[in-house]
Amino acid sequence: CLLSKHCAFDGRWAPPDCTRSSIRSSMGACGSSTSASMPNPEWACKGTPVHGEHAVDIGSDLDPSVKVLAEKRCGKPDVANLGTVGFSCRKGLKSSRMPNQDSWAVRAAPGAYSAVGVFDGHGKDGHVVSYAAKGMLMNSVPQAVIAAGSDRQVQERVQSCFHQAHRLAGTRKESLHSGTTATVVVHDTARERVVVSHVGDSKAVLLRREGNSSVLTAKELTEDHRPQDPGERRRIEKQGGKVVCISGHHRVKTRQGVVGLNMSRTIGDCDAHGSGVSAHPDVSMHDLDPEEDVAVLVASDGVWEVISPREAAEIVSAFPRHEAMAAAQCLADKAITIWLRETGGVVVDDVTAVLAWPFDRAPGIERSETGSTTSPPSSSRMSERSVSLTDTVP
Repeated sequence: CLLSKHCAFDGRWAPPDCTRSSIRSSMGACGSSTSASMPNPEWACKGTPVHGEHAVDIGSDLDPSVKVLAEKRCGKPDVANLGTVGFSCRKGLKSSRMPNQDSWAVRAAPGAYSAVGVFDGHGKDGHVVSYAAKGMLMNSVPQAVIAAGSDRQVQERVQSCFHQAHRLAGTRKESLHSGTTATVVVHDTARERVVVSHVGDSKAVLLRREGNSSVLTAKELTEDHRPQDPGERRRIEKQGGKVVCISGHHRVKTRQGVVGLNMSRTIGDCDAHGSGVSAHPDVSMHDLDPEEDVAVLVASDGVWEVISPREAAEIVSAFPRHEAMAAAQCLADKAITIWLRETGGVVVDDVTAVLAWPFDRAPGIERSETGSTTSPPSSSRMSERSVSLTDTVP
Protein backbone atom coordinates (compact mmCIF):
# COMPACT_ATOMS: atom_id res chain seq x y z
CA CYS A 1 0.00 0.00 0.00
CA LEU A 2 1.01 3.62 -0.40
CA LEU A 3 1.25 4.16 3.34
CA SER A 4 3.65 1.29 3.99
CA LYS A 5 5.85 2.15 1.01
CA HIS A 6 6.43 5.77 1.97
CA CYS A 7 6.41 5.57 5.76
CA ALA A 8 8.77 2.65 6.17
CA PHE A 9 11.85 4.77 5.32
CA ASP A 10 12.75 7.49 6.05
CA GLY A 11 17.51 32.27 -22.05
CA ARG A 12 16.76 33.85 -25.06
CA TRP A 13 15.03 33.40 -28.43
CA ALA A 14 17.23 31.51 -30.89
CA PRO A 15 18.20 33.62 -33.90
CA PRO A 16 18.27 32.11 -37.41
CA ASP A 17 21.99 31.29 -37.10
CA CYS A 18 21.38 28.75 -34.31
CA THR A 19 22.74 25.94 -36.47
CA ARG A 20 23.74 22.42 -35.57
CA SER A 21 27.41 23.32 -36.16
CA SER A 22 27.25 26.23 -33.72
CA ILE A 23 25.54 24.01 -31.18
CA ARG A 24 28.24 21.38 -31.38
CA SER A 25 30.88 23.93 -30.35
CA SER A 26 29.22 24.89 -27.05
CA MET A 27 29.60 23.47 -23.54
CA GLY A 28 27.08 22.66 -20.82
CA ALA A 29 26.28 24.18 -17.42
CA CYS A 30 23.63 24.79 -14.83
CA GLY A 31 20.76 26.98 -15.93
CA SER A 32 18.76 27.96 -12.84
CA SER A 33 19.31 30.32 -9.93
CA THR A 34 19.96 29.08 -6.42
CA SER A 35 18.11 30.07 -3.29
CA ALA A 36 20.37 32.08 -0.97
CA SER A 37 19.13 30.17 2.06
CA MET A 38 20.03 26.75 0.65
CA PRO A 39 23.44 25.13 0.09
CA ASN A 40 24.73 26.16 -3.33
CA PRO A 41 25.67 23.08 -5.39
CA GLU A 42 28.45 24.72 -7.42
CA TRP A 43 29.30 21.25 -8.67
CA ALA A 44 26.23 21.49 -10.93
CA CYS A 45 27.35 24.74 -12.56
CA LYS A 46 30.42 24.09 -14.68
CA GLY A 47 31.32 25.79 -17.97
CA THR A 48 29.07 28.09 -19.99
CA PRO A 49 25.36 27.63 -20.81
CA VAL A 50 24.70 25.11 -23.54
CA HIS A 51 24.12 26.92 -26.87
CA GLY A 52 25.21 30.14 -25.14
CA GLU A 53 22.45 32.76 -25.37
CA HIS A 54 20.49 30.68 -27.88
CA ALA A 55 18.80 28.39 -25.39
CA VAL A 56 15.61 29.28 -23.53
CA ASP A 57 14.79 27.45 -20.32
CA ILE A 58 12.33 27.34 -17.48
CA GLY A 59 12.36 25.12 -14.43
CA SER A 60 12.23 24.70 -10.69
CA ASP A 61 14.54 26.56 -8.33
CA LEU A 62 16.24 25.24 -5.18
CA ASP A 63 13.23 26.22 -3.06
CA PRO A 64 13.62 25.96 0.76
CA SER A 65 9.88 26.14 1.45
CA VAL A 66 8.36 23.33 3.50
CA LYS A 67 4.76 24.51 3.03
CA VAL A 68 2.59 21.46 2.50
CA LEU A 69 1.13 21.00 -0.99
CA ALA A 70 2.66 24.30 -2.18
CA GLU A 71 3.94 24.79 -5.72
CA LYS A 72 7.72 24.79 -5.93
CA ARG A 73 9.27 28.11 -6.89
CA CYS A 74 9.95 28.37 -10.60
CA GLY A 75 12.58 30.33 -12.53
CA LYS A 76 11.19 32.34 -15.46
CA PRO A 77 12.75 32.62 -18.93
CA ASP A 78 13.39 36.04 -20.48
CA VAL A 79 10.86 35.27 -23.21
CA ALA A 80 8.31 32.51 -23.65
CA ASN A 81 9.61 30.60 -26.64
CA LEU A 82 9.27 27.05 -25.38
CA GLY A 83 6.11 25.96 -27.15
CA THR A 84 3.02 25.04 -25.19
CA VAL A 85 4.17 23.87 -21.76
CA GLY A 86 2.27 23.08 -18.57
CA PHE A 87 3.76 22.11 -15.23
CA SER A 88 3.00 21.52 -11.58
CA CYS A 89 5.50 20.65 -8.84
CA ARG A 90 3.89 20.25 -5.42
CA LYS A 91 5.35 19.60 -1.98
CA GLY A 92 4.01 16.43 -0.39
CA LEU A 93 3.21 15.35 3.17
CA LYS A 94 6.04 12.88 3.84
CA SER A 95 7.98 15.20 6.15
CA SER A 96 7.21 18.63 7.58
CA ARG A 97 10.97 19.37 7.79
CA MET A 98 11.86 18.48 4.20
CA PRO A 99 11.38 20.78 1.18
CA ASN A 100 10.00 19.54 -2.12
CA GLN A 101 12.66 17.16 -3.42
CA ASP A 102 11.43 17.04 -7.04
CA SER A 103 13.06 19.19 -9.73
CA TRP A 104 12.02 19.77 -13.34
CA ALA A 105 13.05 21.78 -16.40
CA VAL A 106 12.15 22.53 -20.01
CA ARG A 107 14.85 23.79 -22.40
CA ALA A 108 14.62 24.80 -26.06
CA ALA A 109 16.85 26.05 -28.85
CA PRO A 110 14.25 26.67 -31.58
CA GLY A 111 15.24 25.03 -34.82
CA ALA A 112 17.53 22.63 -32.95
CA TYR A 113 15.87 20.90 -30.00
CA SER A 114 13.49 21.03 -27.09
CA ALA A 115 13.93 18.98 -23.92
CA VAL A 116 11.88 18.05 -20.86
CA GLY A 117 13.33 16.64 -17.65
CA VAL A 118 12.03 15.45 -14.27
CA PHE A 119 14.23 14.56 -11.30
CA ASP A 120 12.81 13.03 -8.11
CA GLY A 121 15.18 13.34 -5.15
CA HIS A 122 15.28 11.12 -2.09
CA GLY A 123 17.23 11.02 1.15
CA LYS A 124 18.13 13.89 3.47
CA ASP A 125 19.71 15.99 0.69
CA GLY A 126 17.66 14.66 -2.21
CA HIS A 127 16.42 18.14 -3.13
CA VAL A 128 20.01 19.30 -3.61
CA VAL A 129 20.98 16.26 -5.69
CA SER A 130 17.89 16.49 -7.93
CA TYR A 131 18.50 20.21 -8.50
CA ALA A 132 22.14 19.57 -9.40
CA ALA A 133 21.31 16.64 -11.68
CA LYS A 134 18.77 18.84 -13.44
CA GLY A 135 21.42 21.49 -14.06
CA MET A 136 23.96 19.03 -15.39
CA LEU A 137 21.78 16.75 -17.50
CA MET A 138 19.45 19.37 -19.00
CA ASN A 139 22.54 20.99 -20.46
CA SER A 140 24.71 18.04 -21.38
CA VAL A 141 22.12 15.57 -22.73
CA PRO A 142 20.57 17.84 -25.41
CA GLN A 143 24.06 18.80 -26.52
CA ALA A 144 25.06 15.14 -26.77
CA VAL A 145 21.97 14.29 -28.80
CA ILE A 146 22.43 17.14 -31.27
CA ALA A 147 26.19 16.70 -31.67
CA ALA A 148 26.12 12.93 -32.23
CA GLY A 149 26.21 11.41 -35.69
CA SER A 150 25.08 7.79 -35.53
CA ASP A 151 22.50 6.21 -33.26
CA ARG A 152 25.32 4.43 -31.46
CA GLN A 153 27.01 7.75 -30.80
CA VAL A 154 23.78 9.14 -29.38
CA GLN A 155 23.55 6.21 -27.00
CA GLU A 156 27.17 6.35 -25.90
CA ARG A 157 27.27 10.13 -25.45
CA VAL A 158 24.03 10.30 -23.50
CA GLN A 159 25.15 7.44 -21.27
CA SER A 160 28.42 9.30 -20.72
CA CYS A 161 26.42 12.37 -19.60
CA PHE A 162 24.68 10.35 -16.91
CA HIS A 163 27.89 8.71 -15.70
CA GLN A 164 29.69 12.05 -15.60
CA ALA A 165 26.82 13.60 -13.64
CA HIS A 166 26.99 10.74 -11.15
CA ARG A 167 30.79 11.00 -10.81
CA LEU A 168 30.55 14.73 -10.19
CA ALA A 169 27.77 14.18 -7.66
CA GLY A 170 30.02 11.65 -5.97
CA THR A 171 32.51 14.37 -5.08
CA ARG A 172 29.97 15.95 -2.72
CA LYS A 173 28.87 14.77 0.70
CA GLU A 174 25.19 15.45 -0.16
CA SER A 175 25.23 12.44 -2.50
CA LEU A 176 26.56 9.87 -0.05
CA HIS A 177 23.16 8.85 1.30
CA SER A 178 20.91 10.89 -1.04
CA GLY A 179 20.14 10.66 -4.74
CA THR A 180 17.66 11.26 -7.52
CA THR A 181 15.90 9.75 -10.47
CA ALA A 182 16.52 11.39 -13.85
CA THR A 183 14.35 11.33 -16.97
CA VAL A 184 15.24 13.52 -19.97
CA VAL A 185 13.27 13.61 -23.24
CA VAL A 186 14.94 15.49 -26.12
CA HIS A 187 13.15 16.39 -29.36
CA ASP A 188 15.83 16.51 -32.08
CA THR A 189 14.18 18.87 -34.58
CA ALA A 190 16.48 18.20 -37.53
CA ARG A 191 16.17 14.41 -37.25
CA GLU A 192 12.45 14.56 -36.41
CA ARG A 193 12.67 12.21 -33.44
CA VAL A 194 12.82 12.13 -29.67
CA VAL A 195 15.61 10.61 -27.60
CA VAL A 196 14.61 9.37 -24.15
CA SER A 197 17.08 8.61 -21.37
CA HIS A 198 16.39 7.74 -17.75
CA VAL A 199 17.37 6.14 -14.48
CA GLY A 200 14.79 5.37 -11.79
CA ASP A 201 11.02 5.62 -11.96
CA SER A 202 10.09 9.10 -13.25
CA LYS A 203 8.08 7.82 -16.18
CA ALA A 204 7.80 9.51 -19.61
CA VAL A 205 4.86 8.85 -21.94
CA LEU A 206 3.73 9.91 -25.40
CA LEU A 207 0.18 11.16 -25.65
CA ARG A 208 -1.45 10.02 -28.87
CA ARG A 209 -4.56 10.96 -30.79
CA GLU A 210 -5.72 8.13 -33.01
CA GLY A 211 -7.85 9.17 -35.94
CA ASN A 212 -10.51 11.71 -35.03
CA SER A 213 -10.83 10.60 -31.42
CA SER A 214 -11.05 13.37 -28.84
CA VAL A 215 -9.52 11.12 -26.17
CA LEU A 216 -5.76 10.79 -26.07
CA THR A 217 -4.03 7.48 -25.46
CA ALA A 218 -0.66 6.91 -23.80
CA LYS A 219 2.44 5.05 -24.89
CA GLU A 220 5.05 4.50 -22.20
CA LEU A 221 8.58 5.53 -23.17
CA THR A 222 10.38 4.33 -20.05
CA GLU A 223 10.40 1.25 -17.86
CA ASP A 224 10.94 1.70 -14.14
CA HIS A 225 14.20 0.37 -12.75
CA ARG A 226 13.21 -1.95 -9.91
CA PRO A 227 15.60 -4.12 -7.84
CA GLN A 228 13.38 -7.20 -8.15
CA ASP A 229 13.68 -7.28 -11.96
CA PRO A 230 15.87 -10.29 -12.88
CA GLY A 231 18.66 -8.36 -14.61
CA GLU A 232 18.76 -5.70 -11.92
CA ARG A 233 18.77 -8.28 -9.15
CA ARG A 234 21.67 -10.18 -10.74
CA ARG A 235 23.80 -7.04 -10.93
CA ILE A 236 23.02 -6.05 -7.35
CA GLU A 237 23.80 -9.49 -5.96
CA LYS A 238 26.96 -9.79 -8.09
CA GLN A 239 28.27 -6.62 -6.44
CA GLY A 240 27.49 -7.76 -2.92
CA GLY A 241 24.08 -6.20 -2.40
CA LYS A 242 20.80 -7.95 -1.69
CA VAL A 243 17.16 -7.42 -2.68
CA VAL A 244 14.75 -7.69 0.23
CA CYS A 245 10.98 -7.39 0.38
CA ILE A 246 9.49 -5.28 3.18
CA SER A 247 5.73 -4.76 3.46
CA GLY A 248 5.34 -5.89 -0.14
CA HIS A 249 7.96 -3.52 -1.54
CA HIS A 250 11.38 -4.62 -2.82
CA ARG A 251 14.39 -2.61 -1.71
CA VAL A 252 18.17 -2.72 -2.03
CA LYS A 253 20.12 -3.87 1.01
CA THR A 254 23.71 -2.66 0.79
CA ARG A 255 26.80 -4.61 1.78
CA GLN A 256 26.82 -2.54 4.97
CA GLY A 257 23.34 -3.82 5.82
CA VAL A 258 21.47 -0.58 5.06
CA VAL A 259 18.01 -1.10 3.57
CA GLY A 260 16.58 1.81 1.59
CA LEU A 261 16.23 2.28 -2.16
CA ASN A 262 13.16 0.88 -3.91
CA MET A 263 14.81 1.47 -7.30
CA SER A 264 17.98 0.03 -8.81
CA ARG A 265 19.34 2.97 -10.84
CA THR A 266 19.89 6.55 -9.65
CA ILE A 267 22.20 9.56 -9.71
CA GLY A 268 23.92 9.93 -6.33
CA ASP A 269 23.31 7.39 -3.54
CA CYS A 270 27.02 6.67 -3.55
CA ASP A 271 26.81 4.28 -0.62
CA ALA A 272 24.31 2.10 -2.51
CA HIS A 273 26.23 2.28 -5.80
CA GLY A 274 28.92 0.19 -4.17
CA SER A 275 26.29 -2.56 -3.83
CA GLY A 276 25.00 -2.77 -7.39
CA VAL A 277 22.87 0.33 -7.83
CA SER A 278 23.78 1.96 -11.16
CA ALA A 279 23.71 5.34 -12.91
CA HIS A 280 23.66 3.67 -16.34
CA PRO A 281 20.61 5.01 -18.26
CA ASP A 282 18.30 3.30 -20.69
CA VAL A 283 18.37 5.23 -24.00
CA SER A 284 15.71 4.91 -26.71
CA MET A 285 14.91 6.80 -29.93
CA HIS A 286 11.47 7.35 -31.40
CA ASP A 287 10.83 8.74 -34.89
CA LEU A 288 8.25 11.49 -35.32
CA ASP A 289 5.20 11.23 -37.54
CA PRO A 290 2.66 14.05 -38.11
CA GLU A 291 -0.18 11.53 -38.05
CA GLU A 292 0.31 10.09 -34.58
CA ASP A 293 1.34 11.48 -31.16
CA VAL A 294 0.78 15.02 -29.97
CA ALA A 295 2.62 15.59 -26.70
CA VAL A 296 5.05 14.35 -24.05
CA LEU A 297 4.19 13.94 -20.37
CA VAL A 298 6.96 13.37 -17.84
CA ALA A 299 6.11 12.97 -14.16
CA SER A 300 7.53 11.77 -10.86
CA ASP A 301 6.19 8.68 -9.13
CA GLY A 302 4.04 10.96 -7.00
CA VAL A 303 1.79 10.89 -10.07
CA TRP A 304 2.42 7.38 -11.36
CA GLU A 305 1.90 5.65 -8.01
CA VAL A 306 -1.78 6.65 -8.11
CA ILE A 307 -2.60 7.49 -11.74
CA SER A 308 -1.92 5.18 -14.68
CA PRO A 309 -0.64 6.49 -18.03
CA ARG A 310 -4.05 5.74 -19.54
CA GLU A 311 -5.83 7.73 -16.84
CA ALA A 312 -3.35 10.59 -17.23
CA ALA A 313 -4.03 10.70 -20.97
CA GLU A 314 -7.77 10.88 -20.30
CA ILE A 315 -7.29 13.78 -17.88
CA VAL A 316 -5.17 15.73 -20.37
CA SER A 317 -7.73 15.03 -23.11
CA ALA A 318 -10.18 17.38 -21.40
CA PHE A 319 -7.91 20.37 -22.09
CA PRO A 320 -6.99 22.00 -25.41
CA ARG A 321 -3.32 22.41 -26.15
CA HIS A 322 -3.24 26.10 -25.16
CA GLU A 323 -4.43 25.06 -21.67
CA ALA A 324 -1.42 22.85 -21.01
CA MET A 325 -0.82 24.57 -17.66
CA ALA A 326 -4.36 23.83 -16.48
CA ALA A 327 -4.00 20.22 -17.64
CA ALA A 328 -0.77 19.67 -15.69
CA GLN A 329 -2.19 21.28 -12.57
CA CYS A 330 -5.37 19.20 -12.83
CA LEU A 331 -3.25 16.06 -13.07
CA ALA A 332 -1.30 17.05 -9.93
CA ASP A 333 -4.52 17.92 -8.06
CA LYS A 334 -6.00 14.55 -8.96
CA ALA A 335 -2.90 12.70 -7.76
CA ILE A 336 -2.87 14.58 -4.44
CA THR A 337 -6.57 13.86 -3.91
CA ILE A 338 -5.99 10.14 -4.39
CA TRP A 339 -2.97 10.13 -2.04
CA LEU A 340 -5.00 11.84 0.69
CA ARG A 341 -7.90 9.43 0.26
CA GLU A 342 -5.82 6.25 0.11
CA THR A 343 -3.57 7.08 3.08
CA GLY A 344 -6.16 8.74 5.29
CA GLY A 345 -4.46 12.10 4.89
CA VAL A 346 -1.18 10.82 6.33
CA VAL A 347 1.11 10.60 3.29
CA VAL A 348 1.39 12.47 0.00
CA ASP A 349 4.52 12.06 -2.10
CA ASP A 350 5.99 15.11 -3.85
CA VAL A 351 4.05 15.43 -7.10
CA THR A 352 5.52 16.71 -10.38
CA ALA A 353 3.98 16.67 -13.85
CA VAL A 354 5.38 18.42 -16.94
CA LEU A 355 3.29 18.43 -20.11
CA ALA A 356 4.86 19.65 -23.35
CA TRP A 357 3.67 19.85 -26.94
CA PRO A 358 7.17 20.25 -28.44
CA PHE A 359 6.29 19.19 -31.97
CA ASP A 360 4.35 22.38 -32.80
CA ARG A 361 5.94 24.09 -35.83
CA ALA A 362 3.49 27.01 -35.76
CA PRO A 363 4.77 30.54 -34.90
CA GLY A 364 3.16 33.01 -32.52
CA ILE A 365 3.81 31.73 -29.01
CA GLU A 366 2.64 33.87 -26.13
CA ARG A 367 2.67 33.71 -22.35
CA SER A 368 -0.43 33.36 -20.21
CA GLU A 369 -0.92 35.10 -16.88
CA THR A 370 -0.33 31.84 -15.04
CA GLY A 371 3.18 31.47 -16.43
CA SER A 372 2.33 28.80 -19.00
CA THR A 373 3.00 29.24 -22.68
CA THR A 374 0.43 28.98 -25.44
CA SER A 375 0.56 28.57 -29.19
CA PRO A 376 -1.76 28.03 -32.16
CA PRO A 377 -3.04 24.52 -32.93
CA SER A 378 -0.95 22.15 -34.99
CA SER A 379 -1.44 18.67 -36.41
CA SER A 380 2.16 17.64 -35.84
CA ARG A 381 2.39 14.34 -33.94
CA MET A 382 4.60 11.34 -33.33
CA SER A 383 4.79 7.82 -34.63
CA GLU A 384 4.81 4.54 -32.78
CA ARG A 385 7.92 3.30 -34.57
CA SER A 386 10.91 3.45 -32.28
CA VAL A 387 14.37 2.03 -31.85
CA SER A 388 15.83 1.15 -28.47
CA LEU A 389 19.57 1.07 -27.90
CA THR A 390 19.42 -0.07 -24.28
CA ASP A 391 22.24 -2.45 -23.46
CA THR A 392 23.41 -4.37 -20.44
CA VAL A 393 24.46 -2.31 -17.47
CA PRO A 394 28.18 -2.73 -16.89
